[in-house]
Amino acid sequence: MILTASFANIANAKVISNEKIDKIKVETASKIITDLQKDMQSFTKNGSGPFVAAIYDNKGNLVVKVANSVVNEQCSNNHAEMNAIKAA
Repeated sequence: MILTASFANIANAKVISNEKIDKIKVETASKIITDLQKDMQSFTKNGSGPFVAAIYDNKGNLVVKVANSVVNEQCSNNHAEMNAIKAA
């Protein structure tokens, strides 16, 4: 199973290269990725995907979650990340 996820300012998580691992940030990211994996199944049942992307605001609230629509819309630009940006 392949998963693509896009995150924007997850719960104000300003990750700096080589910083100490923050357990809360890891737990937050793990929950988001798990949720995306679960949602991916429903998107693929409807003919989309199998890639899902999500954008969150700076407070960690979900703004948009969408799937890849390259095949459905016959457009190679409609990757999940691009669809998320357009929908946001």
